[in-house]
Amino acid sequence: MGESTITTPLLAASKHNKKDGPPPTILDRHSEPVTSPALTDVDAALRAFFSQAPGWLRRLLRIRNAIVSRLGFETGPSERTSLPQHFAVGEQIGTFTVLDRCDDEIVMGGSDQRFSLEISVWLPADEQRVQVTTRAYHNDRVGLGYLMVVRWPHALIAPLLVRRMATAEASAEESGERTQI
Repeated sequence: MGESTITTPLLAASKHNKKDGPPPTILDRHSEPVTSPALTDVDAALRAFFSQAPGWLRRLLRIRNAIVSRLGFETGPSERTSLPQHFAVGEQIGTFTVLDRCDDEIVMGGSDQRFSLEISVWLPADEQRVQVTTRAYHNDRVGLGYLMVVRWPHALIAPLLVRRMATAEASAEESGERTQI
């Protein structure tokens, strides 16, 4: 979406929000009604975000990491990681860092020499829906090229993940499984 007004309460206040600069290279929002009794709070929603990724996507991300690490992109750890019950600001989850949080929203992301990324997982109070907003800015030409390439698969994958989150029976962590991120 080309709108630069897509936001959430925490994204609007984010220090990464470049209100006076160029618009984000990628900016989108996907929302789904929550039908899962397992999505009781924003921490459960974020656990579902990571645990509901299909195997083919995890394999694709491993290939992506092998390629882009050679171009100077941050890729994070490749080992399996257990997800916490409560996500604290500053906590590292794969390539993401929890940047901010409140009772109904968690913003994670990161920045490197190539691009800056923020992903908000928001479970609005008194609404039975989950919303995921992605905002990315390029920091150099390589980052711009990368974001222009990944925005097409992102446009297909992001709504799939949000649908899977909204209907998740239980996160892998709650069932005792470990999660690849």
